[in-house]
Amino acid sequence: MNQFQAIPWALFLFLTTGLCSSVFAQERDREEEMFGTDARGDDIFSDDEADEDSSDPFEEDTLEMGGSLYFQLSGVIPRTQNLNDYAIQAPGNLDLYLDARPNDRVRGFAKGRVLWNPSATDGDTSSTFGTSPKRTDALLDELWMRFDAARTVFFTVGQAHVRWGATRIWNPVDVVQPSRKDPLAFYDLRTGVPQVKMHIPVESLGWNFYVLGLLDSVDTARKAGGAIRSELVFGTVEMGLTGAMRYGMDPKTGVDISAGIGDVDLTGECGLSFARRTPEVQVSSGLEYTVPIFDEDSLILGTEFFYNPSGYNNLEDAVLDTLGFSDSEVELATQYFQNRDGGDLEVTNLSPESQEALDRYSQALQQLEPFYIGKLYGGALIMLPRPGTWNDTSFTLLTLSNLSDLSALSRFDVSYQALTYLQVQTYISGFWGRPGELQPGPGAWGEIESLLAPLVTIPPRQLLQLGLNLRMSL
Repeated sequence: MNQFQAIPWALFLFLTTGLCSSVFAQERDREEEMFGTDARGDDIFSDDEADEDSSDPFEEDTLEMGGSLYFQLSGVIPRTQNLNDYAIQAPGNLDLYLDARPNDRVRGFAKGRVLWNPSATDGDTSSTFGTSPKRTDALLDELWMRFDAARTVFFTVGQAHVRWGATRIWNPVDVVQPSRKDPLAFYDLRTGVPQVKMHIPVESLGWNFYVLGLLDSVDTARKAGGAIRSELVFGTVEMGLTGAMRYGMDPKTGVDISAGIGDVDLTGECGLSFARRTPEVQVSSGLEYTVPIFDEDSLILGTEFFYNPSGYNNLEDAVLDTLGFSDSEVELATQYFQNRDGGDLEVTNLSPESQEALDRYSQALQQLEPFYIGKLYGGALIMLPRPGTWNDTSFTLLTLSNLSDLSALSRFDVSYQALTYLQVQTYISGFWGRPGELQPGPGAWGEIESLLAPLVTIPPRQLLQLGLNLRMSL
């Protein structure tokens, strides 16, 4: 372990020691911290520095500590009778944070995360789509300080969360994060982005302006990157303008908008990437309608579409483009394996160069971004939060479809607040439509399916997926 790999572990050890020794830490606002919009909880990536806590620092502790335990258990019921195809995953993670506020104008925050997946086998280098062979890992989620200049300009220095955009499922203008948010995840588990951020609010208009210097992997001035964003409010309409540029990545820009018309919320995003002479466009649009039911409850109906013209019509085209194979090369490779092995595709006795190529291709396949592979997607959402006397229970039904390959999934979620500090979430997913991105397995990869066998483990066709998540505040 080199000195850089040891940094997350050292932070975690420091946080753990601090939790055990600092008995003076209070439990103020613990429920809000877990389940509300406190800056230490799920919405830690809020950009509203203007709403800093301005209470007297001598009336409360200036250092708070806490965290959460999050365990997930999921199992797949395939369309086969082989028990080896019944995949089980049980990952967990521990988050611990330190939140220091010596006064109302200075704040420091550190958050470390330990990941644990007992289903993984250390030392196993085989790859399966969407999984990692590493059993235990440590990450630095956040590490930043925040201060202001004359209470007019607010600065954030370090690694912090940034999420931009208006639509719920697809976010083409979320250009600062290196990875996309998983629309099926209960919580956004992406780590923060190294940055220097300047926030200028205009309170009289409700406008906000942001300037970010992006520091990820920057060791020379040439590799420095930056991003800017303006958030403007006009009556019931909110609009965001975004631009980002960094070394080794295509310049991006975009606009997002949200508007409320009675009980209807309209959202939209348009992102542009300048990788070629003609900009590549991604557009998402959503509509949510709130229907009053019973006496004090509401039913939320929503739909969302995503247009990605640079995507693919099927997984076969996506894989070929990712690996850099042409149709003629695929045909030659197929003939080679058939002639050598009599039709059985097995890769044995590879040279070091060939093995390196296979490893590189396998890594490329892992970079395919789910829900951003196809050209056209659609989603429908029904939410029933805390109906009637069930004040601790919420229900959600979500259907997502890749309209390019006609694969789809539907998921029903139930979330229950138990024992004040424990949140229980359970779900069941069904996969339907044609074989494709959202209906993976045999038949989803087209004619190159046999060529993928040496690179990755292709999962069987799935029928159902069951899951149970537990999250406890510390």
